Amino acid sequence: MLFSESSTPLSTENIERKFLCLDKNENNAGGSSIPPVEDFLSSLMILHECKALESRDQCSMVLQQHLVDQCDFSSLVKLLKVRAEWLGDMPIYGEECRDILLSSTKDRMLLAKAESVLFGKEKPVTCLKRLELLVALVPGAICCDKTWGYGVVKKLDDFYKRIVVDFDRKPDHAMAFSYAGQALKIIDDKHILTFRHANPAAFDEKCRKKAGEVVAMALNSYGQMSVLHLESEMTNGILPAGVEWKSFWTQARAQLKNDQRFKLPPTAKKNDLIEFAENAKVAGDSDWFADLAALNDVPEIINRIFEFMLLKDRPEIDDTIREILKTRLSFSLKGCATTHNDKDKVRTIMAAVSLGFKELPVELRSRQSDEFAMVDENNVDLLGTLTKPEIILNAASKMPAGLMSELVSLIPLKDNAEVARGFVDILHVLPFNLIESMALSILEGVASASFADQVRKEFSGIDVSFALLLWLCRNQDKEIVTSILPAAVIGTQALLALEPEVMGENLRLQHLIAALFRDEIWLECQTQRMTDVERGAFFARVRAADGAWEPLKKRAIEKCLLKLYPELAASGATESSAPAQPTQRITSWKSLSERKEKHRMLVEQEMPKNNQDIEAARILGDLRENFEYQTAKEQQRILISRQAELELELREMRGTDFSEVEFADKVVVGSEVTLLHADGHTSTFQILGEWDSDLALGIIPSRSRMAEALLGHVAGDKVMIPSDEEEEVDVTISSIQPLPRTILDWASGR
Repeated sequence: MLFSESSTPLSTENIERKFLCLDKNENNAGGSSIPPVEDFLSSLMILHECKALESRDQCSMVLQQHLVDQCDFSSLVKLLKVRAEWLGDMPIYGEECRDILLSSTKDRMLLAKAESVLFGKEKPVTCLKRLELLVALVPGAICCDKTWGYGVVKKLDDFYKRIVVDFDRKPDHAMAFSYAGQALKIIDDKHILTFRHANPAAFDEKCRKKAGEVVAMALNSYGQMSVLHLESEMTNGILPAGVEWKSFWTQARAQLKNDQRFKLPPTAKKNDLIEFAENAKVAGDSDWFADLAALNDVPEIINRIFEFMLLKDRPEIDDTIREILKTRLSFSLKGCATTHNDKDKVRTIMAAVSLGFKELPVELRSRQSDEFAMVDENNVDLLGTLTKPEIILNAASKMPAGLMSELVSLIPLKDNAEVARGFVDILHVLPFNLIESMALSILEGVASASFADQVRKEFSGIDVSFALLLWLCRNQDKEIVTSILPAAVIGTQALLALEPEVMGENLRLQHLIAALFRDEIWLECQTQRMTDVERGAFFARVRAADGAWEPLKKRAIEKCLLKLYPELAASGATESSAPAQPTQRITSWKSLSERKEKHRMLVEQEMPKNNQDIEAARILGDLRENFEYQTAKEQQRILISRQAELELELREMRGTDFSEVEFADKVVVGSEVTLLHADGHTSTFQILGEWDSDLALGIIPSRSRMAEALLGHVAGDKVMIPSDEEEEVDVTISSIQPLPRTILDWASGR
C-alpha cells in the first residue's frame, strides 16, 4: 500500500508517528481503535522499499513489543516472518524468534506448536511458515495431504504434540506437529477437494460433461503443473469412479482449446506446463507489463521477457516499457548473482543485449561482483560478462541447444585474442555443444595458432576429450581443421575412444563416434589422407576392435575398407588364415544375442518404467510412509544391480558359431560326445559355450558339471558324471565328433 486514503504518499515521519501511537492507545482506554496488523506490515514494507532501514527496524521493534504485550501470537508470527526475509534468513535469528514467541503466550497448545518447528536448526522463514500453518490448524479446519487427500482437523494434543485428522482415505490419522507443518496444506471452499467432498454428485456431473472447468479448478487449487502431474493428481482419488483419465483429458483439451486463459502444451509433451491465468492478459499489453513489473521470480521474469521478444507485432519500446524491462533485468541479474545461477544469468544478459542494453545497474556485494564484468561499482558490462569462460561453461550444459549459436555470436572470439585464449585454455572440459558452436570462430580468428597448439597438446596425453575428438572427426572435410593433426592420429584416437566403458554424456558421444565409422563417405575421406603404412595399421586396429561394434557392423566396416583398398587383404592374410580359437569365455551367437536383448529390454523398457513408477509414487506424498515409493526404489536397486551384472558378462563374453573349432581326439568346447553307460544304452551331448543350453538337442554349457567332467578326455576313457539323483555314475566315452550342422546352425542363430 503505497498511498494513504487521501492519496498522499506516506512519509517516513507519518509512518513513524503511526507506530508510536501504539503506546498511547495501550495506555488510553478511550483511545481510537488500533488498525489491523496487516496495515502496519504494509507500512513496514514501504520503509523497506524506500531503504529507510533504521526507521523500519525501530518501527518493527515497536510493533513487536506491542504484539508481545497483547499476546497476539498469530500476528507476531507474521511480523517475524517479514523480518526474517529482511535479514536474509540467518539461522541465528531462528533462536531469537523462538524466544520471542515463547515469551508472548502461556497457551500450552501454541507453545507446543512453536517448539515443533525446529527453530535454530532450519531457516527461520521456513520455520515461521510452518508455524503459521500449525496455528491455523485448529479443530474443524479443512486441509489436504498429498498421500491421504482431503481432511478435517479433528483434535490436537499439546502433550504429545500431535494432530488427528479425518482424511477421506485415512480417518483418525495422527501426525506429529513437526511433520504436519511440512505435509499439510490449508484449503478453502474453492479448492477442488472441498468441492468434491461437499458436492460429490455435482462434481461427478462436472467431470463427465465439463472437464475443462474441472481442470481450471485443479490448477487454481494446486497451481500450474504439467499434464503428467495433473494426471497423477486427478487419478489419485480425485476423479470419480468410472471416469477414466484418457477420456476426461481428451474432453478437457477440446473444451480448453480456444480458452484464452489456457495455453496447452503439445499432445506429446506431457512434461510441459499447462499455462493458466484466471484473468488472461495479452503479452505486451499494459496489464501484462504491470504484471512483469511486479514479478520477483527470476526464471519467470526471463521467460516473460523472452515471450515479449518473440512477439511478431511487438509494441514499440517507449520510456515506460524500457524502464520496466531495465528494472526487471537488473533484478534478475542480482538474483542470479545471489544464487550463482549462470544459466539464468546468461539468458538475462542475452535478452538485455537483444533489447538494446549495453549495461545494467546492479548493486552487488564485492563477492558477487566477481561474477560480472563491471563498468563501475554499480553497473554491469553485459557483453564483457559473456567473455568470462567459467560463466559460459557453467551455463552451456543447461541451456537449450537453440540458444548456443546466438550466445556464441555475442562473444568476440575472432577479433579478441585474449577472450579466445580464455576458452582455448579450457578446451578439454568444454561440452560438445560449446565446442561445436565456437571452435571454427576461434580457428578462423586471431587465436587460431593457440587453438591448434592446445589441440596437439591434448592429443599428446592419454585421455582425450570425447567432445573435442567428435568435433575433429566431424570436421575432417575442412582444411583448416585437418591441418592441425594427421588423419592417422585422429582415426586411431577415435578407435581407442571406443574401447573404455563410459557413462553419461561420454557414452552418448562414444556412440556418435562409433557411428562415423559406419559412414562410408567419412571413412573414405579419412583413410585417403593416410599413407599406405598408416592405412595398414589402421585396418589392423579395426580388426582388433572386438568390443567396439556388433560383429555384423564390424565386418561391414572391414568390407568397406577392403573395397576401397584391396591391398589391405594381403596385410591381414596371416592373421585371417589362422582359424580363430575359442577364448576362455565364449558362447554361441544365439545365446549372446538373447543376453544382449535382455540387456536392451532392461535399459530401454524396465528401467524407464521403474523411473516413471518412482516419479508417480513421489507425487503421492511423504516418502517415509509411501509404500509405493519404497517398493519402486527397491526395484530400482535390483535393476541397477542386474544392469551392472549383464554389462560385465557381455564385456567378458565372445560370440562364436563353433565352426572354426578344430577337430581333436579329445573333448573340447565345440565337440559332440557320445557316452556308453553301464546298462548298455548311449547318450550324446553337444558341449557349447557358457550360456548355451538346450536339453532337447543335447546341448550343455561348458561350465556345467557334466561338461567339466568330460573336457580333456579321449575316446575310451572312463569318467564319472553327475546323474539326476545327484550321485555320480561311471560311463565310457564311446566317440568324439565335430558338431553336426543342425547344432552349428543353432549356435549361429539360424
